[in-house]
Amino acid sequence: MRRTEFEQANPYGMINLTSKEVECSFMSKIVFEIVSKFGKRVALTQGKYDHICKRHPEVSGEIDEMKETLSSPQIIRRSTYDEKVWLFYRFFEETSVTEKYLMVAMRIFNDEGLILTSYFTDKVKMGEEIWREK
Repeated sequence: MRRTEFEQANPYGMINLTSKEVECSFMSKIVFEIVSKFGKRVALTQGKYDHICKRHPEVSGEIDEMKETLSSPQIIRRSTYDEKVWLFYRFFEETSVTEKYLMVAMRIFNDEGLILTSYFTDKVKMGEEIWREK
């Protein structure tokens, strides 16, 4: 299948979109939209939410936590694999998998963003730090 300009090299397989997948992401039902820490409107589509829940079932039902992580993150990093992907982190003392950070990755298109993935993690991953809560 022919790849578009959205194709990105990524060892985790997080960002490897065909033109059909990009089209489906924009046409999919919106689960939520929120304004992120830096005023960018971010959307989570139903298709992407289903994909996230399939790969990371512990995140299923964590919509409010995803919103909180995007609007009030503790750390924001730029992906080492794609400069247009920002990683938002917020630590939660109580989750379905003990105390962990919730990471929400979003790809930036001008002043908007699409959520690519989300999962709980023990630590903040590598990447250039963009912002940190004081």
